Amino acid sequence: MTVTDPTAGDSIRRRRTRGRNVAFGLAAIAVLVGVMVVWSAARDDATGQAGNGAVGDAFPDVELTDPAGGPYRSGGLVGTPLVVNFWYSTCPPCRRELPDFAAVHDQLGDQVRFVGINPLDTAEQAQRFAARYGVTYDTLFDRDGNLSEALAVTGFPTTVLADATGTIVYQHTGALTADQLREALADTLDITANHAAKG
Repeated sequence: MTVTDPTAGDSIRRRRTRGRNVAFGLAAIAVLVGVMVVWSAARDDATGQAGNGAVGDAFPDVELTDPAGGPYRSGGLVGTPLVVNFWYSTCPPCRRELPDFAAVHDQLGDQVRFVGINPLDTAEQAQRFAARYGVTYDTLFDRDGNLSEALAVTGFPTTVLADATGTIVYQHTGALTADQLREALADTLDITANHAAKG
């Protein structure tokens, strides 16, 4: 005579239900992670939008961090025409555009100050990465997001141009080529290679 447990079926059904719930939960998490990755990539690899952003506003005076870890006020950048470029080392479009920014800096750096703004990397990571792509201008750090928030930065890279009075004249999200950067500098700040040659 075989003795059966009347609760065995219920136990098996409960285990199967729990297994299905766990599988469903894991699948939902995988979908959510996938959506976040795609969204992040879309933000980082911005197609290139020249938006109004903070154009016409004064360049913000907020606290940043210098490579040594000390405080640095962004208002201290005002006084000369500015190219401010937001980037970080694992951002693919940032990697694409940095050599172009380095080339334009080499050509026009005596007329306009270039500054990189990095929200994520350590100073060592940023310096190594910048050197690899020929960047010799300063990099400051915005780990608290103060400047990014003040300028309504929505993706990386983002480039901001300001005149010597600190008025923002241009803001662009997405990678720029050397020619596009030169064109923006000529159109908004009247900075060209011809002026450099005359100087």
